[in-house]
Amino acid sequence: EEESAARAKAAEAEKLKVEKEEAVITTRQVAEANRRMEIEVIDARKEAEREAVNITVEAEAKREAAINTSEAILTEARASADAKKLQAEADEKVFAVEAAGKKAMYEAENTLKDEQIDLQRSLAILKILPDIIANAVKPLENIDGIKILQGYGNSLGGAGGSGESGGAGLADQVTSAALNYRANAPLVDSLLREVGLVDAEDGTLEDLIQGSAVIDGDLVTTKAKKPQSGSAKSAQGEAPAEDDKPNS
Repeated sequence: EEESAARAKAAEAEKLKVEKEEAVITTRQVAEANRRMEIEVIDARKEAEREAVNITVEAEAKREAAINTSEAILTEARASADAKKLQAEADEKVFAVEAAGKKAMYEAENTLKDEQIDLQRSLAILKILPDIIANAVKPLENIDGIKILQGYGNSLGGAGGSGESGGAGLADQVTSAALNYRANAPLVDSLLREVGLVDAEDGTLEDLIQGSAVIDGDLVTTKAKKPQSGSAKSAQGEAPAEDDKPNS
């Protein structure tokens, strides 16, 4: 019995020993499994974090790239708008300058044309004016040399008759010359006024002949007219004053 009890006790002790060993092994294995699991979790967490970081970095990079792209597009659009605005302003100024230049050129051309026309007309008048004046005063060339003499008395009767006959012919010549001059005088006076050789309002050929027309640049003034002689008055068809009549 003692031997059986000892064997039972030894078996129990062996059992306890095995159980303890198995418990140790199990504990070791559990600990190993837990350790591996923890390692795997850590690794997975690391991988996840790594991927998250990659995703975050990529997203951040894309966001920054998008911002940069949008800013670049906005900057380019603003630059293009500013360039177009500046170009429009420059074109407007250029068009304004060109328009002003063309306007000034047209005005200058028109003014030049008018001045050229006036100059050509004045030159044409001046060219033919000497002939016109010469023809106008030609009938009066001999008036100052004409004297009408009348004799009295029986002894000069024949001479008186001859003198009357001759006097009538001279009177006709004087009258005809004066009428011819007066007929041409308005045309000559008008031409002289137009070219500015006499006063523009009431200047006449007589002013030019007598030297009373004064030309000062574009201003033409007329001096006080000198008293006309009897011959000039006769040429204009006016009766000579008493002092101008020839002594009989």
